[in-house]
Amino acid sequence: MNGKKVLSAGLILSLALGVFGCSNIHNIRTNHGTLNSKPDPTLTFLTYNIRVGGGMEDYGKPPHLLSSSKKNLQKLVDAIRSVNPDVIALQEVGGFWQAKFLAKELNYNYVYTSHGNRYFIDWGMAILSKYKIIRSRDHAINHGHEGRDYDPRAGLEAVLDLHGTKVTVVDIHYHLGNYDAQVHSTMRLLKGLQTPIVLLGDFNRKEWDREMQPIYDYMKDTCFEINTDGAKNVRAYGTGFGRIDYIFIDKHSFEVIDVGLIPREHWSASDHVGYFAKLRLGK
Repeated sequence: MNGKKVLSAGLILSLALGVFGCSNIHNIRTNHGTLNSKPDPTLTFLTYNIRVGGGMEDYGKPPHLLSSSKKNLQKLVDAIRSVNPDVIALQEVGGFWQAKFLAKELNYNYVYTSHGNRYFIDWGMAILSKYKIIRSRDHAINHGHEGRDYDPRAGLEAVLDLHGTKVTVVDIHYHLGNYDAQVHSTMRLLKGLQTPIVLLGDFNRKEWDREMQPIYDYMKDTCFEINTDGAKNVRAYGTGFGRIDYIFIDKHSFEVIDVGLIPREHWSASDHVGYFAKLRLGK
């Protein structure tokens, strides 16, 4: 059996089991002292599909056919810095090296998981954090197409230590199609977690699409929790293809202070627009 077949068999087995296992955590942040010694109840979360660093070049071309460069990645660094998030969920990360590059440039701790190997090109998701990552796990997100369109998906879970308070962050990137199965996998994942929970990522669905209803029944959509200018802007412009990138919170642990999009001068860094939410922990 050649290497590609071994890889495929291993990932298919992981999908069947429902959990991929633990991802390697890299707590590399060097200036922890810059964080307040006392817990800051206000945190900024950012979700951002970075299109494997391809920017807006060859618009519409599938990510696995794109190339990247440090120049393009630097545009993403600048875009992320523009909102100074505490926690970042990235989708369409072009392999471990991109996660590492972005984390080192931004000076964040990070964890990466490969959810694809689509056409044997590695891509995946990453969670970056100013706070220590104490635990991580990959969950299979079943989209029902493994037999004919081999492109497995995962939910990346990371538990952060916020001065003794544990917050669970889940990063999601849905496959196009069979959303019922993917939402079902997500709900199974969420119901096995303890609060506080932040669920964020690229869901490839609008808020009114029926498949999203179980998530809306269980979580709160940060963009609908307030009616600030930032929230109105997000609802008006969306995140690149309408509003398909979300930050959800559990119903008991957070208060939404504001939401918004990264500044317009950074919109060309990807075909998605980064969406952020400022949350107060301990509602």
